[in-house]
Amino acid sequence: LIARGEGVCRRHEEDLEECGMLDYTVYDNVNIQQAETQVRQIVASEIPRWKEGKKANAPLPGDFCEQLFRAVTCNLLIPPCEGDGSERYRKPCRAYQYALELGCGWKMQFGDLAFAEPPDCY
Repeated sequence: LIARGEGVCRRHEEDLEECGMLDYTVYDNVNIQQAETQVRQIVASEIPRWKEGKKANAPLPGDFCEQLFRAVTCNLLIPPCEGDGSERYRKPCRAYQYALELGCGWKMQFGDLAFAEPPDCY
């Protein structure tokens, strides 16, 4: 997953090195608040239904994690760089934070690994 156009992307990578920094201004057209709202709606509707009759601390099923991932990425894809000819997108760090909080067991990705092919959902 090495980034093509790496020189152009380097300054953008610095903006995302701290995954907790969500107020990066490089992508003004991305509505992080909208992503959070959408994720919270999914969490509110899915978790109570799934937790019924299950262990409270059991990990969430894969399909829930996939739904959570798609809610954030498919509707809020962040281009890594303009004009680098890449089809890759940066996954908003908040998606990983929610997934980790909800027990999906995903790992944080940094640097070039923060680039990934968008999922098959658009």
